[in-house]
Amino acid sequence: MPRPLPLRKTHGTAYNLDPDTERVPVTAVSVGDVVMEGPGHPARIERVTRTGRARYRVWVKYIWQPAWEVAWPLGEFDATHPLNRALPGEYLTA
Repeated sequence: MPRPLPLRKTHGTAYNLDPDTERVPVTAVSVGDVVMEGPGHPARIERVTRTGRARYRVWVKYIWQPAWEVAWPLGEFDATHPLNRALPGEYLTA
């Protein structure tokens, strides 16, 4: 059984809404990684598509969304654009 998360990370919910993160370029993220869409809004990457010479579109779902819901575009970014990726161990992997 996983250890319970501290209240400062869950804000009273069942989800880790405030993971420890590192800033990485878009080219360093992959499917399954969790990135922060905004404060308290972690989103799991569903797919990354290349849209141009050095541009990438990232498709995500919030960690609380059910599997049957459709992924939505987080945005289209230059290859060097930084994203806040959750550190290993912050979320269970599938």
